[in-house]
Amino acid sequence: MQKTITRILPLLILLLAGLFPAGASADHDGRTFAVLVGVADYPTSPLPRTDEDASRIARALRDHVPGDRLQMHLLLNEQATQRNVRRALNAVAQQA
Repeated sequence: MQKTITRILPLLILLLAGLFPAGASADHDGRTFAVLVGVADYPTSPLPRTDEDASRIARALRDHVPGDRLQMHLLLNEQATQRNVRRALNAVAQQA
């Protein structure tokens, strides 16, 4: 599990960095795509609350982006398998 996390963590950081472009607001014309992954369920977690962080980001997106413009995938802990992350990324790639 930790090996998988180590492999996908840099990708997740890049995804999170691209979620909030400068000046983004709820009244923008574009669509917002997000794949949020938070894994805190492993023995020696250097980041023990990443699942809570991902949930908070999801809540902020729901609060500030109109529902018809938001395509979001939230994967927490055991849901955050390599297979599910790839499925979510592929879904976004097909819709973006």
